[in-house]
Order: sequence, then structure tokens, then C-alpha cells
Amino acid sequence: MEATKRGKAVIGVDSSEKILELCETRARAAGVLDRLTLIKADFRDFELPEPAALITIPFHSIGHLIKEEDKRRALETIRGQLRSGGYFIFDHFIFDPDCPQESGVPHLRASRPDWILWEATTRDIENQVLDILVWTDELDPQGVVTSRRYRRIRLSWITPAQSRTLLQETGFVIEDVFGDFEGRPLEANSTHQIWLRAGTDLKME
Repeated sequence: MEATKRGKAVIGVDSSEKILELCETRARAAGVLDRLTLIKADFRDFELPEPAALITIPFHSIGHLIKEEDKRRALETIRGQLRSGGYFIFDHFIFDPDCPQESGVPHLRASRPDWILWEATTRDIENQVLDILVWTDELDPQGVVTSRRYRRIRLSWITPAQSRTLLQETGFVIEDVFGDFEGRPLEANSTHQIWLRAGTDLKME
């Protein structure tokens, strides 16, 4: 939304009708709906009205693609939608197999007087997959649970080395990589990987 507030035209791609509706509602409230185009599509297979100067996959979204072939297909599609000189940026968490949190044990994520958010994550180290169960308890003024809602999320992870290989094999030239959103270098103890790249056959304008 910040890009549209700064006068940029933005295209949003998502397979969820509800997410697109929420995006449209927020854009209308912010007065930037005229700068926003929404497309209902899977990011493994989408087509833009014209090649883009910049494509991003934020918020660890590439992790929603569980299989490597799906990640590869997404990157190949994205590369085909970039204009000459265009950039692609994505971020992803770095999984720590030595994290002390015990697999499957519930822990508190957040709370307010009227609700509590819990999470329990089961880790499949061999296949690099997290099965996450999130639930919300709604409370009355006495602290009694009045309702509970569950959500299940399946998320994969990739290491920085796997990201680099996948990008190179799908034709991207890596411009830079960072270990956090402040632009610090990627190091052994980094918790994130933020990649900036362009296509091998593109001349930067």
C-alpha cells in the first residue's frame, strides 16, 4: 500500500478471493484504488498486462509452495514477467534446526484481555516442512473461554544455499543478498534472507 501512496502503480496477484477483496477495501479507504490492479491467479502461473519493472514475493510467501518444482515454476514465471532491466526481490526466514522450542508444544503468540493467540508447530526436518496449528481463544470479562477458532498452515523452508542455486538455475543474476531488512550482510547467524536479482539476459537501464 505504501508504494501506491507514493504515486506508484501496483499490481497485486493472489489466488484468494478474500485477500483480494480485503486489499481492495483497504486501497479504497486509503484513496489509492485508482493506482491498484488486482489479479486472481496462482503465482506459479500468472500473466501481467505488461512486463513489470519490479516483482516482489514478500512475507515468506514462497514458503507456501511446498515442493521444489513448484518454487522453480514460480521463479520461471516471474522471470518471464519482468521487463528489460527489471528486478525481482523476495524474502524468506532462515530455519534454525537447533531452535530450543520443542516440536508440537503449544506456546503463546499474543494476548489481549478479550483473546489469546496460541501456536503449535511440528517440524519435518527431512522434508523441510513446518505444520503450524494456530488457534484463538476468545474470553469473557471473567477470563472464561467463550469460543475457539483453529487455523492450519503448512509452510516449507529453503536454506540460503538452496535459494542461490534455485535462482541461478532459473536464469537470475544475483545482485545482492541481505541478512535482515536493515541491509546488513547475510551471515551464519542471520534469521532472514532477502534476495535482489535480475535476469541473465537483461541489461540494466
